[in-house]
Amino acid sequence: MVFLAFCVVALTSCAHDPKLEDKIDAQAQSQPVTTAQERAEVAEQKIEQAPLTDAQKAKLEEISQSLQRDLKNIREEEARLRLLLVKQLVNPKASDREIEAIKVKILSTNQEGNKRWVSALDESRRIIGRRSELDRRFYRAFMQEPLPAEGTGRIQ
Repeated sequence: MVFLAFCVVALTSCAHDPKLEDKIDAQAQSQPVTTAQERAEVAEQKIEQAPLTDAQKAKLEEISQSLQRDLKNIREEEARLRLLLVKQLVNPKASDREIEAIKVKILSTNQEGNKRWVSALDESRRIIGRRSELDRRFYRAFMQEPLPAEGTGRIQ
């Protein structure tokens, strides 16, 4: 969870600084790709090592477990939708409207996962005792829910 709090700081502090964004991109590319289980184990270790009260640690662990469950469900839903999309793309009877609706549903499902993740980060920061105006502005902007451009399936 400490890792998640760090991610919020990184995301919010580089929001409009191209040089910092490039630096973050380079750092991100050098990071190893890990499994959800490995990330959970590292987060648990960080929580145990952090100078937090037992109540704070318990609450962070609860947030982490809840987030893992939610994201697992979201990933499963997204996988089902992707499979449905592929099936519809090869189905000569499928309408373009139906295919576009599935694309939009995939994007909204993905966005819901991102919202849940950012919300967990925000909640973790409050527990740790860190909160800035920049965090609030980033979260409010993120929550405005950009809609997919019509016919493209891309977020505007």
